Amino acid sequence: MHSFSSIEGGFSRSMGIIVNNLNSNSPAIYGLRGASMTKGQFIAGSFVWSVDSFIPCVLPRWGGGKYLSDKVLQACNENGKIGYVVLLGVP
Repeated sequence: MHSFSSIEGGFSRSMGIIVNNLNSNSPAIYGLRGASMTKGQFIAGSFVWSVDSFIPCVLPRWGGGKYLSDKVLQACNENGKIGYVVLLGVP
C-alpha cells in the first residue's frame, strides 16, 4: 500500500499496485500492470470499501507486465473531489 490519506466525511484513500502474480520472484511473471485506489468509509463500526483501477498505456514487458514504477502516489483536495494519481512509466 502506498500514499494513504484521510479526507472529509470520514473517508480514507490508499494506493496499491495491480499485478499478474503477486507471489512471483521474476519481474516478467510478477507483471506490474497499473495501480488501484481504495476508498474506505467508517460506518457503524466497520469500513465499507470501494476500488478503482488505473491501467496506463505504456510499453509492455515480455511476460505481460508494463514498464512502470511500483511507487504509486496520489494527492487530493480535502473533500476528495479533485485528485491526482502519479505513475512513472515508459510511453
